Amino acid sequence: MNISILRFLHEHVAHASYLLTDPATGTAVVIDPYRSVEPYLEAARWMSGNIRHIFLTEQHDDFPGGQRELQNKTGATIYAGAWTRPPFDFLPVKDGDVLEFGQVRLQIRETPGHRLEGIAIVAYDLLESDTQPVAAFTGDTLPLGEASLPEPRLEDGLSRAELAKMLYESIQRKLLPLPDSTRIYPAHAGLDPCEREAMAGFEGCMRSQRLHNPALQPMSEREHSLRLLAGTARGIFSPEKAAALVLRPVSLTELLRGRRSGAQVLDFRSPADFAASHLEQSLSVPLGAAFETWLPAVLNREKPLLLVAPPGQEPEAATRLDGAGFKQVAGYLRGGMQALEERTGYLRCGRSLSMPALEEALRGPQPPLLLEIGRSGGAGASLRIPLEKLQEELDQLPRDREIVVCSETPFRTSAAASYLRIQGFPKVRSLAGGLALWARRPLEERRTLRQA
Repeated sequence: MNISILRFLHEHVAHASYLLTDPATGTAVVIDPYRSVEPYLEAARWMSGNIRHIFLTEQHDDFPGGQRELQNKTGATIYAGAWTRPPFDFLPVKDGDVLEFGQVRLQIRETPGHRLEGIAIVAYDLLESDTQPVAAFTGDTLPLGEASLPEPRLEDGLSRAELAKMLYESIQRKLLPLPDSTRIYPAHAGLDPCEREAMAGFEGCMRSQRLHNPALQPMSEREHSLRLLAGTARGIFSPEKAAALVLRPVSLTELLRGRRSGAQVLDFRSPADFAASHLEQSLSVPLGAAFETWLPAVLNREKPLLLVAPPGQEPEAATRLDGAGFKQVAGYLRGGMQALEERTGYLRCGRSLSMPALEEALRGPQPPLLLEIGRSGGAGASLRIPLEKLQEELDQLPRDREIVVCSETPFRTSAAASYLRIQGFPKVRSLAGGLALWARRPLEERRTLRQA
């Protein structure tokens, strides 16, 4: 590939951004820029490039983008999906739009589902081929080795089920047709380092995605939606009640002090974001899950709660906790995970792995204990404990052996794995995506799990 692509990884918010440069003209493109823009400017100068274009694969709500500052410093044009509603001027793009400069062609593919305004940017190196793409920037629609989940906004007027149908269409019609050799550059920086290496580096090709990504397993639209939405019957959120709650923002220093004093830290981000990067000793409580049904089993009602949530979603988290009988909310981390931008020493990786990686581990000389959180029995697990009973059954689990946690949904998987780490289990990993989205793997490939 003659095109230059540089990756910028922002670990505290589990985000990746990119600088693409055409060597023929020096024209450079920044995709999903983060708040600090100097690294892009410095890299462009080093590449003898000029930043002329800025693309947003979606409107990122959980961290501040640097698109406006970058535009002010370079005069670049900002592009985003036509359904985007940011508080700044941009050029809307739609399916099939093309931007071409030098030996580079960028083609837009609208990919609603995770977010309504989502787009993918497919890159062609015209010196190699004008029909076979070399790369695709898939935003959060197709994270590396992870299944994306629908995250509707109230102002969009769509349900999670409606977005799930859109996501299936986006994957089947816009992303699956990409050639096996196409390199995938997502905006989400998931999976642990071992899993990334198994997938031929962070820039996994489409061929490795077909094998390792649960979202790309064969299934019908109805099956995909049912499995994607399993366990997501959300509690009632009342904006009026949220407005009546008094929520106190706290600094990272205050949160850490509270944690040392016995407060419980709850992280309301998605399982994929939590697995990529989270505050040590925090419990994963995905806001998209029906956590009211199992939270009492792993949380102490009498101890104070400190929340970590995407900025703006703290009221919903606190309101649902209050409705579930947890009224000891002591505060929320001001700025969410952005508060850890300069404090990465407090971050931990959740170490998720794909089904192929799990199968390989179970065939190894020291196989892990496979713990299924649920009652289905579909994984052939070594041990099966419902999440509601996990606290009572901790003595059954070995502390000197690796434990891989799985369940039908990624929500309970993430919650259980994080709870075990809080309880001092040193070697815990989780199955990416949940069992439901891997359920249609060929029988011979699942035999190992049944015999575990």
